[in-house]
Amino acid sequence: MIKYKLDELKPILIRPLDPIVFRWGGEYSPILTGPMNKGSSEPLPLPSTIAGFLYWILTDGNTTQNNNTQDEPNIQKDYETISSKVEIFGPFFYAKSKDGKENGKTCLAIHQFPKKLRVINEECKLVDYKSGEQENIFEPVYISKIGIGHEISKKRAHTESGLIYTVEYIDYYATAVKKFGIKEVEEYGILVYTNAPINEGYYPFGSEGRLVEVKNVQVDITKVKIFGPSIYVLSPIILKANESPSPLVISSDINKLVVDMEGEKEIKAGDFALNFMRISLIGLGFNVRYNVKRPIYLAMMPWGVEIKDEEEKTKFDSLLNNLIGQNSSGIWFLKLGLFDKIWGSVLIKGDSNEQRQ
Repeated sequence: MIKYKLDELKPILIRPLDPIVFRWGGEYSPILTGPMNKGSSEPLPLPSTIAGFLYWILTDGNTTQNNNTQDEPNIQKDYETISSKVEIFGPFFYAKSKDGKENGKTCLAIHQFPKKLRVINEECKLVDYKSGEQENIFEPVYISKIGIGHEISKKRAHTESGLIYTVEYIDYYATAVKKFGIKEVEEYGILVYTNAPINEGYYPFGSEGRLVEVKNVQVDITKVKIFGPSIYVLSPIILKANESPSPLVISSDINKLVVDMEGEKEIKAGDFALNFMRISLIGLGFNVRYNVKRPIYLAMMPWGVEIKDEEEKTKFDSLLNNLIGQNSSGIWFLKLGLFDKIWGSVLIKGDSNEQRQ
C-alpha cells in the first residue's frame, strides 16, 4: 500500500484534440471478428495506457532500449522498468469553464465502470432536468463512426467481404458542454498526477495514436469540495486470490480475494463491499519490449460511492480504520493492490461522527 501526500506528484492534463476511443479488452477489428461488429469505448483510459504513454515521452519514443529478443518475457522486470520512471495517481475527467463564466465552474469525475462517469465534487452537481433531482452518475457523450475494412497491402477497401463496422468514441468537449453545462470551456481532458517530468507538447496517444495536448496544470484536489463521506476507486485494483474463486466471483468468494496487506493484516475485497462493486478480469496492457500482451488478472473495477445510510457508514468507518488507522475527517490518496505504482488509485473522503450529525 502506498499513502500519498498529493504534493509528491504533479498534475498534468492530457487533452484529446478529437473524439477518442479507449479499448478495455477484447478485439473488434473486422479482420479478426468478421463483418458488421461494434467497438465499444470506456470513458477513461487504462492506467497502463497512461503510464506507457508518459514513459514513451520520457524516453523520446525509444521504449525498446537494450532489447534482447533472446530474453524470456518477464512481467515483473517489465513493470519495474516503467515504474522506476513513472508513477501515476488517477485518472480523472476534468473540465473547467473560462474565468468569469458559470462562476468559474470546475468539474471532476471518475470512471464508474462500465461506460459511465461519476461527478465527485459539490461544485459540479448535475441535475436531471426531467425530475429536477441531483444525478451524479451519467453516461458521457459517445459518437459512433462507421468504417470499412481496408486491405493495407493493396491500399484499397475490401469489396467482397463487406467488412462494415462501427466504433464508439468519447467526445470530451461535448461532455463538458452538454453534460456539465459549461458554455465556454477553458480546459478539459484527462487529469492525472505523476512524478514524471513531462515536456509539454502534442503527442500520439492510445491504440489509434490520436493526437493529444499534454501540459502542466494547477489543480489542487485537497481544495476541491468532494462529496463526503465517500470512497472512489479511480483505476482498477489488481487483486490476488488466497483460493480460486468461482468464475463469476459470487458473494461467498469475495473474501478469497486479497486487496493488500497493512502490517500483518490482510485487506480483502469484501471490506470494500459498501453498496456497489464489480470484479472482472483485466489485462495489464501491452509489453512493448517483447511485443506481447501482458498477463490478465482479477481486478476491482473503477467505481465510487457516497455514504448515505447508517449501515454503509458503519462499514465505511471499519474500512477507513483498516486503511488509514483512524476514522475522522480528511482526504486520503492511496495506491492499493499489485503493481500499485501504476494501478489501484483510491481517493477517500472521511468525515468525523461529529460532522455527520
